[in-house]
Parts: sequence; C-alpha cells; structure tokens
Amino acid sequence: MKLAVFSPADFFERTEGWPADERGLYLMILLKMHARSGGLPDCDAENARMFGFKDVRTLKAIKSRLLARGPDVIAVIDGLIVNPRALREIAEAKARRSASVEHGKKGGRPSSCTGEANPIPDRSPSDLNPISGRSSIDLTCNDVKNQCVGETLHLHTTPTPIDTPPTPGDRECGADAPKRVRRVDDLRLEALEAFKQFADLALRVGLPVPATLTPQRDKAIRARLREHGPDSWGLALAAVEASDFLLGRTEAIFRLSLDWLAGPKNYPKVLEGNYARKAPSACTGPAKPWWDDTEKLAAVTSDQWRGSIAKHANGIWPIDKLGPPPGHRDCRVPAALIAELDLAAKYDPSTGFARGAWAIEHKRCHAAEVPL
Repeated sequence: MKLAVFSPADFFERTEGWPADERGLYLMILLKMHARSGGLPDCDAENARMFGFKDVRTLKAIKSRLLARGPDVIAVIDGLIVNPRALREIAEAKARRSASVEHGKKGGRPSSCTGEANPIPDRSPSDLNPISGRSSIDLTCNDVKNQCVGETLHLHTTPTPIDTPPTPGDRECGADAPKRVRRVDDLRLEALEAFKQFADLALRVGLPVPATLTPQRDKAIRARLREHGPDSWGLALAAVEASDFLLGRTEAIFRLSLDWLAGPKNYPKVLEGNYARKAPSACTGPAKPWWDDTEKLAAVTSDQWRGSIAKHANGIWPIDKLGPPPGHRDCRVPAALIAELDLAAKYDPSTGFARGAWAIEHKRCHAAEVPL
C-alpha cells in the first residue's frame, strides 16, 4: 500500500512512557505491515538487516519486550509478526479499493439500489490520449485496476467465502448484489481477539494463562468460530466462568485450559451447559481460592513465601499457586517481601507476565525451570 491511514495521536498515546528503542521498532513494524499489506515474516536476521540493527541479539531483545506487552501490541501468528489494528485497517483499505474498482468497471458508483451507474460525462477531443485514443477517464480506471492487481498480497490467498445470511441491503438490491464474505484477515483477527479474551479470563479466575497463540491453537479457534459462529466464544467463556468444575473448584483434579476448550468435542459440550454449576448444598457453598482463606493465608511464613516464589514464579506468575501478581489490588504476598525481591518491577500486575530484561532472562532459562 502506497498510502495508509495512520494516527500519530493514537500512536503516541499508546506508547507513552515506552523506551525509545521499543517505540522505534514498534513504529517500523507498523509501517512495514502497511507497506506489505500484511504481516511481517518473523525472521530476526532479515528484520535486523532491514531495520538497520548491527546485532541480531539487540532486535531479539526489543522484540521480546514488545511481545511481553500483550497481543494487542504485536503477536506472532503462522510465522508472521502482526498487529491486530493494522491488519484490520489493511483489510478495510483492500475492501474499499476493490469496491472502487468494481464501480469503475460499471461506469461509476451506483446512484441508487437499482444498480444504475452514474452517467458518464461528455468527452471532448482534448480528453483523448493522443497516442492510444482513449480518454483520460478510461486510463485512470485502468491504472487503478493495474495498481490494485500489482499490490495483491503474496502472503494471503483468495478470500474464503463463508455462508452468511443476506443483509437488508442485499435483499433490496436483488440477487446480483455482492454477498458479504469473511476474509482470511477477518478470521485471523477474530482468533487473536478470542485468544486475548481467554487470557484475560484465565488471569482473573486462576486458570493456566496461555503465553503464545501457536499455529495449532489459531487453527483450532478458527475452526470453532466457523462451526458455531464468532459470537459463540463469548458464550463459551461465560459458561466456563460459571462452572466450578471447569475452574478446578471441585474435588475432581481438573482445570480447564485453552487447548481443552478449543477441542472439537469439548467446545460444544461447554456451550450446551454440560458443566454448569450445580446448586450448592445447604451446608457448603462454592469453593474459594486458597488465598481468600484467612486461616490458610495467616499460616504462610515469609520463608514459605520465598520458597514458593522461587519454585513457581518462572516467567509467568502462577495465580493458583501464589495468588494475584505483585501490584494487583488483591495480591497476598507481604509488602516487605515484594520490596525485598523487587517483584513489582519484575511482573506485570494485569497479566502476570515477566517484564523487560527479567522476561528475557526467564525465556533463556525456561528449559531449566523447577518442576511443579
């Protein structure tokens, strides 16, 4: 794309307080995505050369910090570095360009729902090209068409049509009106948004928080959204949050994960309410997380806190083991211990992910983590 819609105000508001190197790489990734009309291949060596980094390790370190900021900044999907908003804006620009080309073929934008094109203005001899004999209007339309064809994405295939009911506008315009299709980019954005919604739910209720949208997870989520509709994901997450069994709050040793939920056999069962919460008995209520039990919490000593943090907090703060992360309003770790171990600087209070250099160090040592 030669031209792109870019909001400097939104960019500076989103990156306020970021280090200059993160802001610079983030801006270059966004601009390169618009230039390519799609995602950027996740090749550190090639990207370091293209963006002017002398050392590939410098690029990797900055990219790791951007990934730690969450999938709404950048994410790696199917080997491509993507930004959800940029993908959405690119898809919208392609749709507008395709519509302009179709209107150009018919002689102009339809003046009404009847499909009649606007009349072509009279062409004087001065409007004709002296070499080809065609009018400047025809040349402009062809140039636009050629330009659009020349900018066709080499990263994406032809849009996959999905049967959708016709809109009121389609019924009024007749059978010849173009049907709405959901493009590959739309499905990719829906899968990324679904992944983010599950991560937010997992952090809130104490389920395992997925760190990466792998190709297998992306494929499974897309398949469930195609089978049951994009609105079904929100219904499934609501059913999960209302189920003591899926949240691991029953005597059964089970806790739901993203991979389990996106399974072809499990997803419809959740939607159908097979795991709905049963009415509590007269003598017992729903189980509470251990950190909300005053007696259990008071029995934990500082040495036990230190040992549990050293054992379980390896790059991602495990809520089921240690409660909400440092800095969170419900964090149960003693304030003196948070200051002593500098935990507030090491972990993001909203996601539980390690931050900055701490995140990079734990990724290097991930294979040597202490088993639970």
